[in-house]
Amino acid sequence: MKKMLLVTAIAMVFILFVMIPRALASDPSPKSAAIYDTLANTSTQISDALTLAKRTNRRILIQWGANWCGWCRLLHSMFQNDKLVHRILDTNYVWVLADVGTKGKNAELLAKYGVDPKKGIPFLTILDNSGSVVANQDTGTLETGDKEHPGHDRAKVISFLASNAVKKSSSSCEPPPGTGP
Repeated sequence: MKKMLLVTAIAMVFILFVMIPRALASDPSPKSAAIYDTLANTSTQISDALTLAKRTNRRILIQWGANWCGWCRLLHSMFQNDKLVHRILDTNYVWVLADVGTKGKNAELLAKYGVDPKKGIPFLTILDNSGSVVANQDTGTLETGDKEHPGHDRAKVISFLASNAVKKSSSSCEPPPGTGP
C-alpha cells in the first residue's frame, strides 16, 4: 500500500512540475500584433509622410516606440480606438510609427529630430510639412498618473494634438458640440 501511495505521489509531482509548465508554454493563445514594422525604412516612411502632408496641409506625427513596450501599446490603442483622438489624428496628421526597439535603431533620425532616447518611449515628434520640428513630447507627462488604471490621459493627449495641429479656418481639432470629452 505504501509503495502504491509513493508511486502516486511521484506521478502527481511529475505532472505538476513537468507536464503543466510544458502545456502552458505551448499555449497557442494569440500574441499581440506588432505595432511597429521592425524592417521598415523609417527615413522613407518620413519622406513619404512629408509628401502626403504637403499635399493635404497636415503635419507629421512620429510615434517612436517598440513592440515590446507596454506604454507604446497603450498609447497606440488610444490613437486607434478613441474615436475623437483618432479623428484628430486623421484630420490633422500623417502618422508614422518609428521602431526604436533595439539599441541604436534609428539613432541618426532621433538625433536629427532632437529626440533624447533617455526620455523613454513612446515619444512623439511633430513635424511641419517642410520637415521642421514643431514639438517633441515625452509621453510621461501625458499619462493619467493612476496606478490602478495606467494609461494616457485623454484630455492631455487631445490638448497636445490640437495645440500642435495646423491652424485651419474652421478648427477640425475641436469636437462638434456634444461629442467632447
